[in-house]
Amino acid sequence: MPIETHIDPENGIRRHILSGEIRAEEIEAVLTEVASDPGFSAETPALWDLRGADNLISPDRIRSLASFANKTWHDAGHPRVALLTRRKVVFGLARMYEQFLSFRNIIQLRVFEEEDEAVAWLVDSQPADA
Repeated sequence: MPIETHIDPENGIRRHILSGEIRAEEIEAVLTEVASDPGFSAETPALWDLRGADNLISPDRIRSLASFANKTWHDAGHPRVALLTRRKVVFGLARMYEQFLSFRNIIQLRVFEEEDEAVAWLVDSQPADA
């Protein structure tokens, strides 16, 4: 699964665009890479665009991915992350991921079906001087 990552200069958010088959290992690699980047700031909100993803991660892998994210990001403050999806099945699995993350209250995550709503939520989370 290709994951394209870039900073959206207009909104100041980090975008991860997924396409093709979803592999939890590739998502874990991106999470690790971002968290270990010296320029990383938890104040930079992230949008994970799942609209181009084909396959689904199993509920068991979603649970382990949430655990991995919590362990990886536990010292990063409370980053704000939006998941964007169009397919109802992916939306349901993304909501499951949201629930697994909410138990630890480390990452603020919401699932959206509309990109403008996701971006507005992320942009509203930024400090006034950002």
